[in-house]
Amino acid sequence: MPAQSFEYKSYVTSNESRHDQDIHYKMSKKIAQLTKVVCMLNTRSEDYVDLFKQNSKIHEDEICDLKNSYSSKIRDLEKKLEKERDSSCTVLLLGKCIDEKQQKIIEMESEYDKLINEYQLKEEMMKMKHNTEIINLQQTLVEYKEKYDKELSEVKQFAEQWKSHQCPNIERISSEKLQLEAKLKNLEEKYSLLELDKESKIKDLIESYECKIQETIKFIKDEKTKKENELLTINKNLLNDLKTQQHIYEQSVIRNNEEKDELVNSVKSTTEKNLTDYWQNMLNQERDEFQTELSKLHKSNEEIKYNLENQIQSLKSQYDQLKSEFTNYQTKSKSDCEKLRRKIGDLQIIEENLKRELNTKDEKLINLEKAGNAKYFQLRKECDELLEKIKTTEDQIELKNEIQMNKQKVILASKYEDMRSKLKETQKLLKTSQNEVQSLKNQLSLQQSNLINLKEIFTSKLKNARQLSVGYLSYIEEMKRELLHINKLIRQEMKTKYECYYQCLLAQKTADLRKTLYTEIEQKVNKDKEISIKSVTSVKQNEIDHLQQVNNELKLKLTRQYKEYENEVTKIKRQAEEALNKEKLINEVALRESLENQLVKSSAEIEQLKNNYEVLSKQAKLEKSSRFTDLVAELDRKWSETVGRECARVRGETCMKLELDYKVKLEEIRRRYDHDSEDFI
Repeated sequence: MPAQSFEYKSYVTSNESRHDQDIHYKMSKKIAQLTKVVCMLNTRSEDYVDLFKQNSKIHEDEICDLKNSYSSKIRDLEKKLEKERDSSCTVLLLGKCIDEKQQKIIEMESEYDKLINEYQLKEEMMKMKHNTEIINLQQTLVEYKEKYDKELSEVKQFAEQWKSHQCPNIERISSEKLQLEAKLKNLEEKYSLLELDKESKIKDLIESYECKIQETIKFIKDEKTKKENELLTINKNLLNDLKTQQHIYEQSVIRNNEEKDELVNSVKSTTEKNLTDYWQNMLNQERDEFQTELSKLHKSNEEIKYNLENQIQSLKSQYDQLKSEFTNYQTKSKSDCEKLRRKIGDLQIIEENLKRELNTKDEKLINLEKAGNAKYFQLRKECDELLEKIKTTEDQIELKNEIQMNKQKVILASKYEDMRSKLKETQKLLKTSQNEVQSLKNQLSLQQSNLINLKEIFTSKLKNARQLSVGYLSYIEEMKRELLHINKLIRQEMKTKYECYYQCLLAQKTADLRKTLYTEIEQKVNKDKEISIKSVTSVKQNEIDHLQQVNNELKLKLTRQYKEYENEVTKIKRQAEEALNKEKLINEVALRESLENQLVKSSAEIEQLKNNYEVLSKQAKLEKSSRFTDLVAELDRKWSETVGRECARVRGETCMKLELDYKVKLEEIRRRYDHDSEDFI
């Protein structure tokens, strides 16, 4: 007994020690797991920022994917909308086609009504015609009957006469009678056949017209019913299609609205964060770039000012030189004009004296006409020789005058063009320098006032200004081309007009002079040879001098008129340039106002964006803090729940195992006790 009791105690203690070891191992394992969880939770608060950044990156990637997907969806929806618009357009077109077809049906009905009326009119006309034909046939039948009756009566009379006479040759008469009777039968048969044909034809025509009218009416009615049925089917199909499309469109619109709302809500939160960082970086970069550009512009402006001042001084000196040359040229031209006037007065006095001498010589020649009859032929020959010499001299003088005129024209034109080109260059340079200085001043003022603004607005301003400057330059070039074209036309018209006028005057005066010379020579040939020849030569020389003087006067007039026209052209150009400058100033003022308004709007928008960014940043911080506290609370709650569960589970498992072990051990003890009791007995 004591040995058995000791063994039982040792067994129980060994089993209890094993059981305790298993429980300690499991409890230590669970405690290690819980400590890991606690460590993870404690380290989670420290590594929360890194995890948050990783999650934010993941979310940004997901948002980008969502953006791409939603952009593709939006494109698909836009395509669907375009298709629906096309379908609506097709529906409208189908409605228009239906209206057009209905109008066509109405027109066809009106046409069919017209055709029916025409057929009815034609029937009435045909009936009238047939009735007239029947009446005519009846009249012809009556006429033939009357003729037949007359012929029968005549035949009977002849027969009675022949019977009364009792002619011996009755055979011929009988044969003729038989022939006439046969003819009469044939005529009666033909008459009956004609009547039958007439009645049959009338019946056939009436039946054919009735059948045709009925067929046309049936055809028209059938077509009308077919078209009405087709239109009804088309309308029904269109209505069904429209209803289905409307339902689909409404569903798609609802889906699109829902998706848009989701996208807007999801994109707002991401875009605001990205935009704030992006705009801050852009502002810093643009400030640096803008400051560098400002320094460069200041340097370039100083260099341009220095160059412009030098150019203006040089241009002023050139302008003074040109002015002095022009004044000298005017004084010379005035002195030349006065000299020519004096020469013209002297030549007029000489002409009057020569006319007086000619009158006296004419009187003398009239007295000497009687004595000069013998020497007429010799004088005639000498006069012809002199006339040929005079013609040659006239041709030479005309050639010389033309050469001199051309040389003078070329010299004057070259001088005028040089002066004009120099003046234009000076004016252009002055204007360009003034405009550049003003533009530079305006740019500097704008740049100093708009240092804080964004570069995008600045670049847009520059682009607009460049486009406008290009437009103005093109407009100015077009105006210059038009002015040059107008100058060319005016010069051509002046040249053509004055050359024609000058040539006509020269031709008229030369013709008049030749006529007067020929008449005077013919009158004075009968007079003395020496006196006449001397007088003629002197008069001709005087007339040639007079022509030269007239030519010079015309040249002076041409030059004066040409100068007047040039002055008018310069005035017109000045007015055009002033108008262009005014338009430029007006456009620049409008541009400045528009740019200032845009700047105000952009600054207001930037302030709104800043305020929105601050509000959103505050909201994000509050949301982050609230989320962090919520996460901590949830983690604590989950930790407490997990600890309670694990403790309850461990308690339950240990209790179950202890109960099972206790039952097993009790059964073993009972068995052993029974076995020992049996052995003891």
